[in-house]
Amino acid sequence: MPYRRLPNTDQARVRALKAAVEKGEMYNVRDLAITLKTLFEARNFLHRFEAAQIYYTQCYDNQSRASRKHQMNVKTARLYISHFIQVLNLAVLRDEIKEQIMGSMAEKAEMAVMLQWAYWQMFRNDVIRLTNICISYLNDLDAAYELVEFLIRMCDQMADGDTSEERCSFHNLAGMICIRKKEYIQALKEYREGLSLAVHAYGEDDLKITSYLCNIADVYHSIGESQDPVDKNALEKAKLILEKVLKMRKSILPDMHDDIAVAYDNLAGIYRLLGEEELAKEYRLKSQDIYVSLKGENDIDVAIAYHNYALECRMEQDFDQAREYAKKALTIYQHILGDENTHTQEEYHSLAEIEMYSGNYPKATEYMRHAIDIYQKIGDRDMTLAELLNSQASIYLRANQPDLSLNTALECISLLETLKQTDSKLAATMYDNLGKVYLVLNDEKLSEHYYLKGAETWHNMDNLEKEAASYSYLAAAYNTFNRFKDAAVALEKSLALLP
Repeated sequence: MPYRRLPNTDQARVRALKAAVEKGEMYNVRDLAITLKTLFEARNFLHRFEAAQIYYTQCYDNQSRASRKHQMNVKTARLYISHFIQVLNLAVLRDEIKEQIMGSMAEKAEMAVMLQWAYWQMFRNDVIRLTNICISYLNDLDAAYELVEFLIRMCDQMADGDTSEERCSFHNLAGMICIRKKEYIQALKEYREGLSLAVHAYGEDDLKITSYLCNIADVYHSIGESQDPVDKNALEKAKLILEKVLKMRKSILPDMHDDIAVAYDNLAGIYRLLGEEELAKEYRLKSQDIYVSLKGENDIDVAIAYHNYALECRMEQDFDQAREYAKKALTIYQHILGDENTHTQEEYHSLAEIEMYSGNYPKATEYMRHAIDIYQKIGDRDMTLAELLNSQASIYLRANQPDLSLNTALECISLLETLKQTDSKLAATMYDNLGKVYLVLNDEKLSEHYYLKGAETWHNMDNLEKEAASYSYLAAAYNTFNRFKDAAVALEKSLALLP
């Protein structure tokens, strides 16, 4: 059979897929060169691929035209400025500009600043675009932060009353980058600077101020939630700020407004972490009612509200309500976004956990498989997949399927090793879970090994409470294997770590 090269352009790939689909319609199943599964996938993928290829071509052409136009404008602007500087320089050298015309040194300096301002006006939008590319596509947060710092410095150099809003937005962007980098102290600094500029620009009672306050609250929320156990002092600070935001918005906006719904939802999350369950549920309902009233039953914001309320119900072990609202959210996501997207995947995961905690393990397994299948199609081998595998392993263990739980847990550990995340919270959790799995499988040596590994990992993270739990699990395992002296030692270690 002669050698044939694989298609190496999008158009060639489209033609190849079309040929495969057309032959699939012509030939008997037994005569096909590909499997029915492959044919089905090709048929479903073809129209999306064609549309994407056409859209890409259009975008590329538009971008090329815009780029050429932009480059021409920049070239012309540079030419004009360059000519101006040359003429000015020659005039000074020839002593053609008298002192009374040219003015003082201060005025000369002002002229230089004006030239710098001209350059700044030409290129700042390009720097902003580059910053967004670094964040959204390259995931280079360090480079993005450097670019934003440059934007802020340039704004400060051009400082006048008209740049306050712009500087606000740049400080907010810097704060957002810092949060993604988990540099919370620097994020607070950036957001507070943005707030100060906003107050100067708009006044203390302007509604725009609330968004800047929300940013600061978000940092305290992240600080509080990132600790194990949660940092209640940070959460209390977030709570006070968000309560102020809600009060300001309710005093200005109508009761049925998006921004009020957002404020209720943000506060509900804080109340939940602080253990104020009734307030959390009440505020989730208020947020949900506003969204439904404003947008109807078929909207992404409504689906998110249903998802959040389902979570509250699950935490209270009201599994019927949790299941009802999670299914409502899933229906909306599927209707608007389809089956293969992050929201749908997350909702299947949520439903799996609801069924797991309610004891319906077959249904939990079914939902979990859907979640993993979707993520493997749309995502990558990253921490999200590791978390899904962890959940699936837990379901198998609760369903008394230790062999399946073991295989899934080992797959998760292997992925964490690939990602170099073996010292993470998830890895420590998986080590404890593997200890339980091997205990069920009556493997004394490996059960001990993984419980000790879990305790060590928690210790390295300075999480004394979780380390104590690992030793208590180990003590129970030793007791099962009739190693009573070892059980006593492990229990003493556990108790010594507790306050």
